[in-house]
Amino acid sequence: MKTEHNLPPHANPCCGHVTDASSDIEDLDLDKMAMPDVGDIAVCLNCGAILVYIDPERNVTRYAHRIEIETLPRATRHKLSVMQKFIHKRGWIPREARKRDGN
Repeated sequence: MKTEHNLPPHANPCCGHVTDASSDIEDLDLDKMAMPDVGDIAVCLNCGAILVYIDPERNVTRYAHRIEIETLPRATRHKLSVMQKFIHKRGWIPREARKRDGN
């Protein structure tokens, strides 16, 4: 599990889960940190919402619009779908656990 942080802590607009790290979905080498660009896609690891970076330096995202998701390459859409299924199967991270872990 990644313990390094490459982004400032910021709450996601979907469920308020605080994130402070990002990875490249095309290269999920957990030892590498990827700095997002404006317009890059993110997935909330708590609720599975698909987000878009609007201010990567401050780690600010918004909900992705349907057209943004539909225009992604098929393989990327598939990866997002698989990630969402795993997140939904696992269920939300209890707020108590997030507080205990500093989120």
